[in-house]
Amino acid sequence: MICVTAIIICCSHGEKTYTKSDDDIPLQRKLVYEEYHNEVEAWLNKQQTEMDKSVFISYDAQGNNPYPSTAYVYPDFIKALKSMSVDGVGNNEMFFYTGQTDNKGLVHGLVNIAAFLAHAMALPSIKYDLCDEHNSDTTDNTGKYAAANACGQYGRSYQEEVCTGKDASMTCNVYPNAVMTAVDSLPGTKTPPPLQCKPKTSPTDFTGFYDSKLGTLSEEFPYSNRYGSTHVEGCCFWGRGVLLTKGVCNIGKLNFYLGRIGAEEKGYTNFFDIDICVYPEVICEGEDTRLLRWMAGMFEWLDRVQSYNQGGFNYMNDLSTFVNSGFIDANRFIDIVEKALPFDCYELTCSKEEERVKSERRDNFINIVFNVLKLPGSLADDNTSTNALPEPQVENTIIEQSVSTTQESSLPTNPPIKPILLPLDNEKKEEPIVRPVEPVSLSSPPPPPLTIMQQWPTKTDLSSNSNSDSQNDQSSNKQTEDTLIPLKSGSSLSANWFGIVAVCVVWGMIVI
Repeated sequence: MICVTAIIICCSHGEKTYTKSDDDIPLQRKLVYEEYHNEVEAWLNKQQTEMDKSVFISYDAQGNNPYPSTAYVYPDFIKALKSMSVDGVGNNEMFFYTGQTDNKGLVHGLVNIAAFLAHAMALPSIKYDLCDEHNSDTTDNTGKYAAANACGQYGRSYQEEVCTGKDASMTCNVYPNAVMTAVDSLPGTKTPPPLQCKPKTSPTDFTGFYDSKLGTLSEEFPYSNRYGSTHVEGCCFWGRGVLLTKGVCNIGKLNFYLGRIGAEEKGYTNFFDIDICVYPEVICEGEDTRLLRWMAGMFEWLDRVQSYNQGGFNYMNDLSTFVNSGFIDANRFIDIVEKALPFDCYELTCSKEEERVKSERRDNFINIVFNVLKLPGSLADDNTSTNALPEPQVENTIIEQSVSTTQESSLPTNPPIKPILLPLDNEKKEEPIVRPVEPVSLSSPPPPPLTIMQQWPTKTDLSSNSNSDSQNDQSSNKQTEDTLIPLKSGSSLSANWFGIVAVCVVWGMIVI
């Protein structure tokens, strides 16, 4: 019976299906969202060569020998992006952000795409050309990889990470009799085999470990993962797709919105005719679901990252601030992803892995924004460039009353010639960047204050390190905690100018 069920499930998945006509979607909004997507896609198409060289690239197990990814390619990415940004998920109320939902335009959308790809590149998915999570946690740091890591790695238990609150009903059921094997694993010799889930054959049945030093699988004695599991029964919810979406909650929500539940129970527009909870491996298995491995990641991104608003960090607001400030302090913005998608573990080895992902995500983001996509204010748009791309225009199309039509500030006309990274309080300062200040003539009025940012960062947003010799243009004003701090020194010249004039007047009176 299990085999028959598995055959039915495997053969039932197929192309993305639409169950509603376009008449059921607010036509005006759909048309506008298509225009936004077309503009984004046109820009991406211009940079496809650079994206193929820098983004859709995989490596061997040692991180060497780059080659074009086979699991993640540009055409699949573009198709998934259109589906998730124009049709969205649910009753057309959740969208992957391309600048369309708040009418902010092309550059905002491209920055969100850059952040998404930067994170994906830092994970083992694109990096190692994997759709499935691979066995990477050595429980005792001796090169032994527990087979029970299928249940959860680095102290996690994926089948126990249930949804809560209003999303509780979306949690996947755990099926003890399910049998599944990952379609891929880390490439190379002496690497652990693919993750697997299967039922116990007896109450005392157990799993062992893979010895990477010997290249052998040992199942003579029980060997637990960090959580304490020594079996793989019901442990079918390891990470899959471009963001390695994992756990009964995240996979359950994916099934609710993009799987059979959304189609049959909710009549959603955009779905795959498969039950992802029953057979999660369908995300990675077969050519028919190549889009699903992208859409699974895009759904998790819009569900967890785009909605993140905690501890003074609001992803969407900070995205706007980052763009409108002229791409200043990229690290602060991209580090929000770490807060929205935490590793949820505290072991030392996991912390090291999280730091590696954080560092690579930062580097990837800088590279994609400033070199691959060549956005305004990037390294590619310096004064020496002879073929700089034109600055994209921010549209102000009115779509619906429910969508904000607040006019966005224009992009800065004097963007930095290189990314400016402001250090956070809890980390080592970046190398200071000296920005030239144009000389101010005393015969002319003082320069006007900068107006390109909607919201100036407060002093708490910047480093509180007392050793601030590299930031004299900011610290010399000695402003209070709630004082707004401009990021360029030109706006602080007014007081100096008036002081010089006052000295000159007094000296003149003394001479007379």
